[in-house]
Amino acid sequence: MKKKKEPDCTLQFADRWPINDALISINNREDNLKEFIPGLIKICPKIKIHAPIETLQVIDEILEHRHQADLVLIRHSIYQHYLRHSRRINLVIIDPYPLEVLDGRPEVHLPNFQRVFDKDSLLVLTEAILDFSKKMVMTQELSPSYGALLQELQENHGCTLAESRLEAFTDNLQKLAEYYKFGAKYINSTSLENLGKQCLIHRAIR
Repeated sequence: MKKKKEPDCTLQFADRWPINDALISINNREDNLKEFIPGLIKICPKIKIHAPIETLQVIDEILEHRHQADLVLIRHSIYQHYLRHSRRINLVIIDPYPLEVLDGRPEVHLPNFQRVFDKDSLLVLTEAILDFSKKMVMTQELSPSYGALLQELQENHGCTLAESRLEAFTDNLQKLAEYYKFGAKYINSTSLENLGKQCLIHRAIR
């Protein structure tokens, strides 16, 4: 009897992977994007940039003329938009709401918790980092820096390297774990009765 061939479960990914589309949604937008966006478009002139309105307006002002780049407005859910275009998006630069703003404060209530636990951004971050074989994922303060990424793209004809994508995967996975740990800490420190009251209050004021 012919022996059944075992499936190959080895992760396969190319050393270099080109950037086609980018999804960008970050805090402190202008300072971070002022040099990065022109450099990115210069290296990858055919790139399509997907961004929510606030980030897109900043990019538009930096470029001065819209025809310099192919810009796509994310109108509603960043996560749903990402799912629709994920096959082409190879660069994700996203920042969930800063965790340190609310972490450790006893006065945090459910509306603030829901705000800090930015579901859409966290879902995009989770989906994208797990596909590190093809995608470079960055958050504002983690490696690689914007300058390092531009240098890598310049030296590799608009492609990211597997080593860099893997390093970013490790860093972002740790940051993602911090968010979920914060969520668990908050839920565990709040009684079900109090949590229910906060939900009712939050619904009433919306």
